[in-house]
Amino acid sequence: MPETCLRRNMILELANTNQVSNQSFNICDQYITINLEDVSNIMGLVIEGYDVDKYVKETMQSEEKIVDIELYKRYANANTSSS
Repeated sequence: MPETCLRRNMILELANTNQVSNQSFNICDQYITINLEDVSNIMGLVIEGYDVDKYVKETMQSEEKIVDIELYKRYANANTSSS
């Protein structure tokens, strides 16, 4: 990735304009969508790897259930053994 100097305040202001509901930025009362290809063209980044939204919806939810079950088992075992 090419070296880029950005001001922290500018990044914060841009982040605050992000609209999660329609995946766009509200700049000067206009909604601007920036997609993967735009980021690739602007920053020179390669588009590859897993789709994060798909990963979060599928993998993370099932992993959270596994972690919750394991955490419950540890808690139950700790309470049973200390009695």
